Amino acid sequence: MIRDVKCVALGILIFLLGGCHMFAADKDDAVSRDMRELQQVIKISVPAQAIKWEIFGTPEDKGAGAPGPTDYMTLVAEVTAPDSSWMEHLKDNAGKVWIAPESARPWLSQYFQTLLKTANKNLTNWTHCKKYQVELTKTGKLVDGFACEHEGLLLIHVLLLAPQARDRNPDKPPVFE
Repeated sequence: MIRDVKCVALGILIFLLGGCHMFAADKDDAVSRDMRELQQVIKISVPAQAIKWEIFGTPEDKGAGAPGPTDYMTLVAEVTAPDSSWMEHLKDNAGKVWIAPESARPWLSQYFQTLLKTANKNLTNWTHCKKYQVELTKTGKLVDGFACEHEGLLLIHVLLLAPQARDRNPDKPPVFE
């Protein structure tokens, strides 16, 4: 009888650990190459030969325990563009930006991974980085971010969802400097 209970307990443990592995594998599937799917999220008009993009929450659930609340939802995309002329319609330099933690996604080019590793960055003098505002497809709400060009690749970093100022401190708006 005790042996049967141990076997059942071991079976349940193996099932649970296998399930955790299954859910971890889903993280890799979060990266999309589908432009039409992205257009269901934001109204993007970038001419693309190829695109990789991902939406992720911060703090990011890494399967180490019970997930907590998600404070930010961020969209990161890397676009292979036929040329950099798309950036010409973006007039304002990116300036001081706040970069969501864990934005340096492993599938990004090394240049953009390095750019996104610092949470607060002053891109004022980076002429190849511009402010980027885009409309959410479902709500029409405008969200802010930035776009950078490097060697035929475009990086788009957009904060889709952030805590409201009153949720964090009723007297001060969020500061991303």
